Amino acid sequence: MIFMLAIDQEYDELDMAIRMFQNTMMRVRYSAIPVVTAPHGLALGGACELSLHSDKCCPAAETYTGLVELGVGLIPGGGGTKEFVLRASDEMHEDEPETITLKNRFLSIATAKVATCT
Repeated sequence: MIFMLAIDQEYDELDMAIRMFQNTMMRVRYSAIPVVTAPHGLALGGACELSLHSDKCCPAAETYTGLVELGVGLIPGGGGTKEFVLRASDEMHEDEPETITLKNRFLSIATAKVATCT
């Protein structure tokens, strides 16, 4: 949908769609009640971002998840990239160059791999 809005140059509709999606993800992230996701099979793009913003993620054994928008030339717009970087910062070690962990996270954004949610 986002790609088609961009192709058709419907910039007002595109802006509204992105803002609504980002607001929804922030409502999930900062909800007063716990939000639990249980992805199964393919959880790509928005489904991955929803899982990243939830309080708890219980994926099925073989859930393929990733922010694959880059494959069609788009940048993930729902806050998933931000969540990946925040989580990567929690995993950095004192003697490790910062770029290694971030490089691995951005590689995960570009490719959907079998992954687990935390």
